[in-house]
Amino acid sequence: AMVKEIVKPNVDGEARWVKKMGKLHFGYKRHSVTDENGLVIAEETTPANESDIKHLEKPLEKAKLPQGTPVYADKGYDSTANKDVLKRM
Repeated sequence: AMVKEIVKPNVDGEARWVKKMGKLHFGYKRHSVTDENGLVIAEETTPANESDIKHLEKPLEKAKLPQGTPVYADKGYDSTANKDVLKRM
């Protein structure tokens, strides 16, 4: 039998595997808040297998955006709870 891939053992106790678009990825996700020029002003790092939906509020709080600042996020953050967070900001 031929070995196609050797999987290294998990040496990072906090990183996780996630399957995205049919491929496995090992590591982390960064939830970033950027300014209008694309510069990162706040972020949170989570294991790769955690859903985005739980990680909108914390980076926004760190960014300390002025009230009424438009916020754009992809559909991974879409939830009633996150819409309520945005209404309060």
